[in-house]
Amino acid sequence: MDISPRKVIVLMDATYLGRRFGLMLFKDAYTKENLLWHYVRSETNALYIKGIKELGSKGFEVVAIVCDGRKGLVGAFRDIPVQLCQFHQVAAIRRYITKNPKMPAPIDLKEQHVAILKNTDRESFEGGLETWFVKWKDFLDERTINMETGKATLPIKDSGALIEVLKRI
Repeated sequence: MDISPRKVIVLMDATYLGRRFGLMLFKDAYTKENLLWHYVRSETNALYIKGIKELGSKGFEVVAIVCDGRKGLVGAFRDIPVQLCQFHQVAAIRRYITKNPKMPAPIDLKEQHVAILKNTDRESFEGGLETWFVKWKDFLDERTINMETGKATLPIKDSGALIEVLKRI
């Protein structure tokens, strides 16, 4: 099958068919055509970079990338806009608030913002997050001191890191 070079938004990810055998796929976001694939033992940023370069050498102009946001990958493409896929955006948030949050701020984040992620545009989502940050600022700034250890804990597991994740979305 011959795929003609063109401008593309590339969806890229890897899936594993066992512990040491995976498929790294580069797909056109609009046509859903598989543009390039490699069998891999492990997923690395170097292999993703190599794949994007290979698409360029075949005449494709990569205008944007949607990926899983693995560490260092977003910054590896300085001249190409990179976005985390919605599945991985939700997964990143869920790591901080759990699937079934018990406190009001994470419940609000999950029900009012994460739940609508796939049905909203960027501006609306970012505006909603700004409102959420303002509404829950005091809560997010709280610290609880463990009387036995003297250590301070945050109301959301590493709320500083959650805030950074939300700002990258």
